[in-house]
Amino acid sequence: MQAMQPGEPPLTSDPTSTITWERPDDRFIPVRADDLARALVDQAAYFHAEPGPLSDALAAIGRVIDQETAGFQNDIDERYTDFNPDRDTRPVDNPCDVQTAENLAGLMRRLRHLLDKANYQQLSEVDIEAVVRQASRRKIRVRINPERVELIEIWIRGRHETLGCHRTWRHPIKGVEDRIPVFRRMAVVARLKEDPHVLVKLFKDIPQSEVEALLPHAEVTMTLLDRAKLVGGSAGALGAMGMKLAKLAVLAGALGQIFWVVLVGVITILLRTFFGYRNVRKDRDWRRTRTLYFQNLANNGAAVHAILATVKQEEFKEALLAYTFCLKHRPTPWTSQTLREAIEAFLAERFSVQVDFDINDAIETLNRLGLWAHRGELRTLLPEEAVRHADAHAENGLSVAYHSTLSEGLGASS
Repeated sequence: MQAMQPGEPPLTSDPTSTITWERPDDRFIPVRADDLARALVDQAAYFHAEPGPLSDALAAIGRVIDQETAGFQNDIDERYTDFNPDRDTRPVDNPCDVQTAENLAGLMRRLRHLLDKANYQQLSEVDIEAVVRQASRRKIRVRINPERVELIEIWIRGRHETLGCHRTWRHPIKGVEDRIPVFRRMAVVARLKEDPHVLVKLFKDIPQSEVEALLPHAEVTMTLLDRAKLVGGSAGALGAMGMKLAKLAVLAGALGQIFWVVLVGVITILLRTFFGYRNVRKDRDWRRTRTLYFQNLANNGAAVHAILATVKQEEFKEALLAYTFCLKHRPTPWTSQTLREAIEAFLAERFSVQVDFDINDAIETLNRLGLWAHRGELRTLLPEEAVRHADAHAENGLSVAYHSTLSEGLGASS
């Protein structure tokens, strides 16, 4: 356990807990599925439905979503086991026989599908380079060594801003308050060279200027201020030694004494520089650890399961919103655009959240479950009939392999 650095206050609470939770520019719906279902049932009359049958229909849809997610979890667990650095079971086969390029490609297709379904957005190489170039405001500097990496992908969900403070020349103590752009959720998928494993890291509320510190091929290095401290300390020691040499030369002129003073002085400077460098590096590492302690949500297998839980929630929320709104009869039939606008307005009014609702995904889910009474008009089956269709769908396991099949299809087309 690394010791706390002098002058640093102990952490007594999560420093990220005060960050507001709105996510204004992504597809994620920041409301629990159960809360959303209750809100829709409470307004059943508005959707021309009875509360009891509507609640039963939403529960039946949820059972199908659970079944699909469980099937995908079994598949991705099986694929990831041989690449998981945290596995605690003994491999039966030769790792070299299962950690093949083909198996790796299959795993990566599933991870990409998983993150996309959880409403994450992948950063392009240009985006990553732009983020890495940003100067950190928390005194963390890293050196990126791309030669250590075989593959790396960064996925983000929710861009936001939070208040921060940084010191300037004019305000070296109090600092200046400013707004720091952050990623609400960030997933890193990477594989290092000479390492057969695939790393999956999940973080929260990461300042965009500190993304580079989370990359597996990043090495903490010193800032200009750190180097100035080292140079200043060494220069002070050198100046003191020079003054002593001058006094000896004037008073004694003893060459033997001067030699020993020079030798001791040089050794002292080297030791001070060496230990000063080590202390600075430890301070950098400690700051990085302190920054990341509360922001790391999960790693590897745990991260995959956490994202799977998000997929289940997101699929269910999208489906129940689309199904319920399409129950409502209108003089003019729904279009995907009017349906999307109505759902977004409902979420804004009822829960005070702004969402870029994924209408295409929601419509596709209703297609898959066969819940349309009239597909062209986007009109869904009545709740009693929807329950029968959804239960028959789950009983026959019609879409157990939905996610795995779709991820293979996306992989083939990409």
